[in-house]
Amino acid sequence: MTINTAKLTRLGYDTTTPVRATAALLAYTGRRSQAAVSSLAPPMSQIQMSPKAFAHFLGQTCYESGYWRYLSEIWGPTDAQKSYENRKDLGNTEPGDGYKFRGRGLLETTGRYNYTMLGKAIGLPLDTNPELLEQPDAAVKSALHFWDQHGLSAIADAHDIPTACELITKRVNGGSAGLDDRLALTQRAFGVLM
Repeated sequence: MTINTAKLTRLGYDTTTPVRATAALLAYTGRRSQAAVSSLAPPMSQIQMSPKAFAHFLGQTCYESGYWRYLSEIWGPTDAQKSYENRKDLGNTEPGDGYKFRGRGLLETTGRYNYTMLGKAIGLPLDTNPELLEQPDAAVKSALHFWDQHGLSAIADAHDIPTACELITKRVNGGSAGLDDRLALTQRAFGVLM
């Protein structure tokens, strides 16, 4: 994957190193300042995907993280969040598990069971330290693990961008919430990937 640094530089972004170019791509995609997304750039710059797959990865993770603003779910608690408590399908069996294992990472990993399995896969004790998913490196690793486990790069590469976005959104979100925004973010990212 190659970033069109000339375009980003013309737009005023710093692309002098690969990590800064990645930060510029993230900032451009999410319409944020480069400084605001700089902590995500080092782990993102290591990702190896086709331009289409990476554009989809950026579009989905940007949307799910509130345009790179949140690595932890904002807790109300809302009625939906209250329902996380005692959810056997999420492995939330202890009092307080709903909050403790709330959505974290770029794709909002939720539930004790999912934290435990993810922790084993990426080598972190997420079952005892769930807040580790709020760290940029772990947040990116968690999203990559989900992406790989669900074959999302293959979907991205096999379809046109709108069709792939719809299929990937169903895998990420379980429905079509924010589909138009996810598609716009994906297309924006793709516009500076070669």
